[in-house]
Amino acid sequence: MENSYGYKPEGKVRRMTSLERMMAAINDEPFDMYPFINPYPWWSMMPYWPDMLGLTWLHVHYGTDEERMRCYGAFHEVLGLDWMPIPGGAAGQDKRYRIETEDGVPVLVDIIENTKHRYDEFPRDGQISEPRYNSAREVESLPPPATAEEMLVGHSSSISSKFIEKYGNTVFLMSGSEAPFPACNRALGFDKFYDSIINDPSLLHAIMERHTESIIQQAKALAQMGVHGMRINEYWCSAELISEEHYLKYAFPYEQRAIRGIRDAGLVAILEFLGWVEPRLPHIAKLGINCLQTESSLKGYRNDVGEYRKVLGEEVCIFGNPRILQVIEQGDEEVWRQDALEQARGVGKQRRYVICAGSPTTWATTPDRLRRYGEFTRKVLAEVAPPLG
Repeated sequence: MENSYGYKPEGKVRRMTSLERMMAAINDEPFDMYPFINPYPWWSMMPYWPDMLGLTWLHVHYGTDEERMRCYGAFHEVLGLDWMPIPGGAAGQDKRYRIETEDGVPVLVDIIENTKHRYDEFPRDGQISEPRYNSAREVESLPPPATAEEMLVGHSSSISSKFIEKYGNTVFLMSGSEAPFPACNRALGFDKFYDSIINDPSLLHAIMERHTESIIQQAKALAQMGVHGMRINEYWCSAELISEEHYLKYAFPYEQRAIRGIRDAGLVAILEFLGWVEPRLPHIAKLGINCLQTESSLKGYRNDVGEYRKVLGEEVCIFGNPRILQVIEQGDEEVWRQDALEQARGVGKQRRYVICAGSPTTWATTPDRLRRYGEFTRKVLAEVAPPLG
């Protein structure tokens, strides 16, 4: 049996590329071994750029084009991952920025503004202090989101184009966006966001309408560039945070439209659903997603990949969700084996499954340990649920 990329598993054949392996696992085709990915590899590896490449985490964003390409390439070439997030923004960042090191601490020098910023700590993703909008009318009066054509004009994605040209035929390339519902939190801050669920629904709907259209246009642009998949990050609406009624009123309709737009653009649609997902599975089954990525069982709730498979059926490719601390960072090979056996319950008859951490791996998880974890899990899964073909 030959898959859509021409790979024949019988006899002596070359090893599949990462792109072939990912697409085969997603599409129910023969593949040589289970794909292995990490949710946010650039974040997980922030402490290790000096050891891996002799660079700092600042080089991922502000280094020369060659340095940035090396950083993103390391996700595949050093960590052994079968997917890579594409770099964003313009090429030639070194025309404006220079990266120095003081006492082992990276320093970003703005050549044009003649300023320095010393990063004694890694950056954090915090809440905004003041809402950006106060009414639906204010959001609706904004200019429309950029179209796909406008996104591709000029140099706004020039580093992405370089990266896609190098890796687009060998590695599964993806990009992503927040889902429309958490985009409201990003725009309003935690308190006003949740207050608006009860007291100002029109404000949330206005933000989500705008963000949904932005996702659709981004998907069209990514497809034209040659990216393979797009992920939307859905959070703040899991079953331990809001009711099913509010989930169906606010998050679900916009998830559905965003996923449809991604699929219509020709991309693999990946839903990253954070929090307690099991009660949401009957609704997720109606979204038409290609892949589901989730967190591990946390905070007293259960997220069981075996239950995912039971509810979603065979059509969805499930990304694994082992615990990043107790299993990946701290576990020995016996812990890894037992976890792999649990994860195998989500593999399914069609083998639509990808080895993945339940969250970005911890900063104490070294590149070598992460790669060894992936390779070990592949071996266990090959014993208990061999890839078809």
